[in-house]
Order: sequence, then C-alpha cells, then structure tokens
Amino acid sequence: MTLPPVDQLIPGLIGVTLCTGGAVWFGRQAWRAVASRGWPSVPGQIVSSAVFYRRGKNGLNGSARVEYRYTLDGRYFTGRRLYFGDGIDANPRVAEQLVAARPVGG
Repeated sequence: MTLPPVDQLIPGLIGVTLCTGGAVWFGRQAWRAVASRGWPSVPGQIVSSAVFYRRGKNGLNGSARVEYRYTLDGRYFTGRRLYFGDGIDANPRVAEQLVAARPVGG
C-alpha cells in the first residue's frame, strides 16, 4: 500500500482542521448559551448604542455595538455582549434593529 503524495494530503488536513475548529467554536457558543439560562437577571442601563459600518467584498456590513452597565451583589459591571456569537459583521439592517431596540438610557 502506498500513501498519497504530501501535496494531496495537505489540503485535506487543512480542511479537517478548519472544520474541527468551527465545530469547537460553535459548540462552545451553544454551551455558553445553554449555561446562561441559569444566570441571574438584573436591571441595567444602556450607556452607548451605535451601528458601525464597513465595506466588505460583498457590500456594506454592519455591527451593533451596545455597551451597558449593571450592578450585581453590590459590584458594578459593564458589558458589550448581546448574545453568544455576536461581534460578527452582519447585514446592516440586523445591526440597526439590534441598536434600535436598545437606546441609550434604556
């Protein structure tokens, strides 16, 4: 039995590595989302809310950037995460809807 040449193995190894990395990332985000169901819920305040636009190779992309603050057990916190897996450039309309639903002061 002979092994295929290295130049035929490398693309396959790269593909397997990328697929595995993607599966691990997705699994981690899903695990965090499920785990967050048991986290405490407290009132907070939106301190900044904006859409950042950038031109990509497929047109205009938009990212929602929302910063909030809250208090839990006497400690002050700030955050920017809207959901697990956020931070990915997306359709500008989606980003605009996320920001519109979270006005400053809200």
